[in-house]
Amino acid sequence: MIFEVDAAQISRLDSVKLVQLMKRLLLAECQMVDIPLRGVAVPVQITVPDGGEDGRAEWAGGTASTNYLPSRLSIFQSKAQNITERSVQAEIFAKSGRGRKQRVKPKLNDAISEALSRGGSYIIFCSYPFTGQKIKKLRKSIESAIAQTGAVPSQLAKIDVYDANKIADWVNTHPAVALWVTSSERRRSASGFQPHEGWGRSPEIAMVPWVGNDARRFIPAGRVVSDGEPKFQRHEGWTFGEAAEATRKHLSEDRAILRIVGPSGFGKSRFIYELFNGQDAIADHIDATAVIYSLLPIVGDEVAKLALEVSDAAWPAIFVVDDCPDDMHSTLAEITQRAGSRLRLLTVDVETKMQQVEGTLVISLAPAPDELIGNIVKGVAPNLDDADVRFINELANGFPRMAVLAAQRGGERRDAILSIDQVLDRIIWGRRPHNEEAQKALEILSLFDWLGLSGRVKEQAAYVAREFAGMGEDTFIEAIKSFRPRGIIVQRGDFVQVQPIPLAARLAAQRLLLLPDGKLGAFFKEASRELRMSVLRRMRWLDTSPAAQAAAP
Repeated sequence: MIFEVDAAQISRLDSVKLVQLMKRLLLAECQMVDIPLRGVAVPVQITVPDGGEDGRAEWAGGTASTNYLPSRLSIFQSKAQNITERSVQAEIFAKSGRGRKQRVKPKLNDAISEALSRGGSYIIFCSYPFTGQKIKKLRKSIESAIAQTGAVPSQLAKIDVYDANKIADWVNTHPAVALWVTSSERRRSASGFQPHEGWGRSPEIAMVPWVGNDARRFIPAGRVVSDGEPKFQRHEGWTFGEAAEATRKHLSEDRAILRIVGPSGFGKSRFIYELFNGQDAIADHIDATAVIYSLLPIVGDEVAKLALEVSDAAWPAIFVVDDCPDDMHSTLAEITQRAGSRLRLLTVDVETKMQQVEGTLVISLAPAPDELIGNIVKGVAPNLDDADVRFINELANGFPRMAVLAAQRGGERRDAILSIDQVLDRIIWGRRPHNEEAQKALEILSLFDWLGLSGRVKEQAAYVAREFAGMGEDTFIEAIKSFRPRGIIVQRGDFVQVQPIPLAARLAAQRLLLLPDGKLGAFFKEASRELRMSVLRRMRWLDTSPAAQAAAP
């Protein structure tokens, strides 16, 4: 495995990280054998008196044990320090019996007492490496301490010491946990792969508060929403809560596949991140500790190699692959569905041709409503006034990412428009090869607010193609339509428009710089009133562009 963990890495964990690791391992182990995750308890306040217990796994029914959980009640004591036979005995006794010299029979701590009464197991979880002989001596010491209280050690199902070597072996049976250890130590991703926690440090997540909303903008495959349908009529989509519930139910089974699609900047990746974020997101069989996130342009073919290794080893893991085109999705889906696989797959992209695929839930995102955009703006920049919020709302055109960029610029008109430069190429082309003719058609369309493309107004597109673009009508229309899957061409009836506004404004400004002298003036003399008014409506977003000012009729 490309991020395999060794005992030395375990030894470098401090007491906090060691307890966090214990929790991840317990959750992962339970998930592997379908033990409900609610049976895992690991308090995060490690300085609170623990009664001899730092974590536990307990369950009823199903398997009686696993390779690392010896019984249906397994209690763990964490130690990020070297332990001796004497110190481990002290851990067994209740505090009232520790360190006293009077001849009083010591009492067991609460954890050992419970484990004895229920036939459970007691395990020391220590970050130091030990020899086999030392581990045997430590076990004997624990047994001796129990016997001193008058209890019978054999009533325990198991007494054991998991040292750094055994913990490393355990970690390596759970790839997502191994990734977390490696990433935590290096404070960076391992070969481009990140655990859920590391993914959450990306600026798009860490610096932008999550804003919930009841907008029905999550559209499952089979429900088609037309571009011209008003936002308030999108009643057949799911709210975030409904989409999250449906998604978690779908992912509760091994080999489940989820595909999320929508224009760049619509919040696809954030939706998936929030599925696993927080206690409310933990279902009985799904947990953030199983997530392995990657961005395909960074990891490339390594994601398929790792997926194959994880699938064939029957390790439970949740792969989230961002910026993943259909061909790679198909490859990963085949790997996910191999016999014996415990893998679950979530992929994200701008567009897909996959709509009805067995075992795959496809969800597309619709534009965000004004209320959600406004709440996002307020979350990013609480000091903006209502006028600024309304301006950004109009600017964003339902693109949450555009709202965030504009809000981070303080709502200032020029900076808000220019903020699109950060993501311009990604929104337009993504992985597609650049096409100068198509780019020209898009830039020319951006000069218009709305342009007639078909039906009773199709002559508008024909005129613009002929007189403004210098290309054939069919070529112009095909070029425009080629951008529809990218989510940046909106059609309402017979008219089309480039969205969001910052994108259209920047593209229009670029085209104005390239227009021959007098071209725009000649257009205003010859074009129909409808076309002239459409250009003027677009120009109001170009008042900060020197090219627009110079070209103004």
